[in-house]
Amino acid sequence: MFLKNYILSFPPPLREDKLQQESRNRKDSRFHGNDNRGFTLIELLLYTVIAAGLLLSITALLSLLIQSRTKNETISLIDQEGLQIIQIITQETRNAKMVISPLVSASSTVLQIQNNLGQDIKFDLASNTLYMSKSNQILNLSSSNILVSGLQFSNLSSDMSRNSIKIEFNLSYNNVSNRTEYNYSQTFYDTATLR
Repeated sequence: MFLKNYILSFPPPLREDKLQQESRNRKDSRFHGNDNRGFTLIELLLYTVIAAGLLLSITALLSLLIQSRTKNETISLIDQEGLQIIQIITQETRNAKMVISPLVSASSTVLQIQNNLGQDIKFDLASNTLYMSKSNQILNLSSSNILVSGLQFSNLSSDMSRNSIKIEFNLSYNNVSNRTEYNYSQTFYDTATLR
């Protein structure tokens, strides 16, 4: 009885064609089953396209940020230099004893004044650079990166008693590389009255 139950508990022996089919199924399951450990060509192409798109977007964003930073630096440089030039010219004009040129109700590209020590001070434009000559010393008021144009001094006074000088000029960046972020110009103007 025991032997009979023991024999019944085992499955019946397989036939030869069933064994071959089972072996084939095991081989097929290695390639098509859940044991797949690699990527398909389509998946690799998809991941490559996504990575390239992300890399391209990041590169474009960085390029835009660098152009924006350069544009802001250019604007800041021109604004600072223009304000500094205006401050120097107005301070020297206010502290002057008299205006030599331009004459009353006239305009000129040169401002010549005389200070309280009797020294002549002259503001002049040559080769897009603004110069100040004082006591036989010539000083550049504008840097080599900045182009000065449209320099105009107007004597707004109606008589010689109290001269009032209007100062006007245009500053632009010296854009030798023709890059758009360096295209910027600004007009500065002020009026200074002798004390």
